[in-house]
Amino acid sequence: MAQSFIIYTLLLSILIFCGWAYQSKKSIEIDFLNPFIVTIILSYTFICGMRFDVGVDYPIYLETFIDLRNYGISFFELSQEPGWIWIMKTFATNGFHYSLFFSLVAFIQITLILYAIKKHPQLLACFLFVFLCNNWFCHYQNVLRQTITISVFLVLALRVCQMKFIWYLLICIGCFFIHRTAIIMLLLYPFLRFPMQKFISPIVFTAIFIVCSILGLKYDIFIMLTKLPIFGELLVAADYASYATGDKLETGLQQSVGLGYVLKIVINVIAILSYNKYKSWDRYIPNLSSIFFVYFIGTCINALSPTSLLTRPNWYLLILQIPIFTITIKYYLHTTKCLAAKQIYAYFMIVAMILSFYTSTVIKPEGSNMEYHFWWEDNKSYNL
Repeated sequence: MAQSFIIYTLLLSILIFCGWAYQSKKSIEIDFLNPFIVTIILSYTFICGMRFDVGVDYPIYLETFIDLRNYGISFFELSQEPGWIWIMKTFATNGFHYSLFFSLVAFIQITLILYAIKKHPQLLACFLFVFLCNNWFCHYQNVLRQTITISVFLVLALRVCQMKFIWYLLICIGCFFIHRTAIIMLLLYPFLRFPMQKFISPIVFTAIFIVCSILGLKYDIFIMLTKLPIFGELLVAADYASYATGDKLETGLQQSVGLGYVLKIVINVIAILSYNKYKSWDRYIPNLSSIFFVYFIGTCINALSPTSLLTRPNWYLLILQIPIFTITIKYYLHTTKCLAAKQIYAYFMIVAMILSFYTSTVIKPEGSNMEYHFWWEDNKSYNL
């Protein structure tokens, strides 16, 4: 526990400090050669790359890597996309240590996160904070393939107004060879491209979200969807057929109402209710109304269906929590119109996210297998 606390606190401190220091320079955009940005990338890459057995899916990725190194083939290779396997096989068959492969993945992750906010350096520190503390850091240590594709989607979502559809399409096709769920990126394009302002009513949306949260405690809409004939075909297409056993379908069906659950609901309520206040901040994100609309749909789906099987495809929508929560916090902290009493909303979100971060990484790391170990601490033959 002590090592996890030190490592994760160090990572959080370095990223937030460097992000704050860089945005204080008031640059027009993020310079990836700046010492502060280089420090962010190297710190994240080292800590995430040098880890061992951190993340629920880590053992599968490691076993695949070891099999590819020793035999040139792996059982898990059959269930993973060719682009991903090519990258892993390139490292494994050329004698690279597995920590270098995980370092590459971490490097890609943090570079994409920074690239998403490249044009808006004034949001950098808060953006990194939300990424780390709103559970995404844990997801990024677990689901490696999909976190790369959702990071790409985050970049596209924030830049879709400045790019032609053909480029969007080609990037989505490329991501498909990393994770099949990238097809969802294409389905979301119309929602991102066209303004959704006239469809948004913060009060109505808040009421809908609360109803979804209440219903999700007792019913899981995903279990109902499993009765549809097309369900099996969609599972296979999305690479989730292996999850379609009865026990896994019901994972999370009995959603517990604890402090963490309540805090997440309150954070989302603040973000949704505050939309009319920060909607003018579309100078930072031109398609802010579209981003908000997709985020809201994903949040309601997540509330209605707490099972792990539907949660992962829904990450393409939920990843937009990062810019929405960032804008919300920045608005309440740095807008002169906000009275000191209203700034408590931002402080509440910050404290709630910090509690969530340390609960999942230090206090109860077993839920996401987040107890930190360096690769040289393992006593197995992997480090030979």
